[in-house]
Amino acid sequence: MTNRKPHSLIPADDTKRLEKLHEYEILNTHAEEEFDKIAQLAANIFECPAAFITFVDSDTVFFKSNLGGLKQNVVARNDSLCSVAILEDHVTMIEDTSQFDDLMENPYVCGPGGIRFYAGAPLITVEGYKLGTICVIDDKPRSATDKQLNILAELSRLVMDKLENRVINKKIVAIQAEYMIRSIHDMRNYMGNLLLAAEMLQDITFDEEYKALPEIINRNALRLSDRVNQMLNLSRIESSTYLLAVEKCNIALLLDDIVSNYSTMSNSKNQVIIKEYGEELISNADSKTITEIFENLLSNAIKYSFPNSEIVITASEEEDAIIVGFHDNGQGLTDEDLQRMFTRYAKLSSIPTGKESSTGLGLAITKILVELHNGKIWAESMGKNKGCSFFVSLPKNFSIPE
Repeated sequence: MTNRKPHSLIPADDTKRLEKLHEYEILNTHAEEEFDKIAQLAANIFECPAAFITFVDSDTVFFKSNLGGLKQNVVARNDSLCSVAILEDHVTMIEDTSQFDDLMENPYVCGPGGIRFYAGAPLITVEGYKLGTICVIDDKPRSATDKQLNILAELSRLVMDKLENRVINKKIVAIQAEYMIRSIHDMRNYMGNLLLAAEMLQDITFDEEYKALPEIINRNALRLSDRVNQMLNLSRIESSTYLLAVEKCNIALLLDDIVSNYSTMSNSKNQVIIKEYGEELISNADSKTITEIFENLLSNAIKYSFPNSEIVITASEEEDAIIVGFHDNGQGLTDEDLQRMFTRYAKLSSIPTGKESSTGLGLAITKILVELHNGKIWAESMGKNKGCSFFVSLPKNFSIPE
């Protein structure tokens, strides 16, 4: 590297490079263990305290893997040494940044504990676009062997293999989801015909021993229809056709409406729903989706709580999030329940106390919907027959990445 920064950090093919980068849908995604393992391997090989896997966007650099002291996962493109590294086809190494006046103006270089050593291998697509880097840094000047640099280049190819596999897997999932959606739509048509036939049978006079058959057919058809609808909802979410309409929402009002809508269900079991939250809890969210999340959790609390019991809904406001809790003093959960409760068709130790039906999909769908809002969901229980609490944490300033 020369003792001057390049005249421009924007490569000639930047427009097409960015188009290719966005096709991978990797920007602003959560950390993933497989990428962190590759970055950790790079840190170990160089014996450096920090390693990163980065992707250079139009104005920022996103850290997919952040194994170091950097507090944020996004920095300005002009301030990132990775913006320099993607200008080259080979590994970029800077043994001592203090030898370059231009670099000493960089906020991540000039301060105490700033970057002194940098080595970054570009992440290159088969078309030759350089999307970002896998890099290592140290706060002390140092050198690297040719073997270390060659291994870093090999690791960059491994990262690209992971990215390509993500694309392939996503296409496979999309095809499977589309097939499932079409199949479920067909099943809904069959269910409609079955329900219509059951309704027509109810108008026919049967002998006493067959009198209950129309009602049995109708009841089971409705149960099956409910499961089909949940499967369709899950397929839409997983195929990315579930679109969020984010707006300012008063979480307290949504909770009030849900409690009102489910009062008949709770009253049928002589259950009391207690509300412990203020009148205004404002958050950016899709109100329909949040309503579905809370409905699933409240209906579960009612289903699995004993008659004549209390269900408490709490909500509190933190600096960046709103925490909503659904608490009951019913059957509780085992450690095994807590480990697998958000998986599809999970069979838990608790059973509905009023012979209500359960599809085994509700909590799996709820978790996906919460995570679509960059939120978190978890459960707590002291054990069997010691009650249970479900919590949802929603970021106040949620927005959909453009």
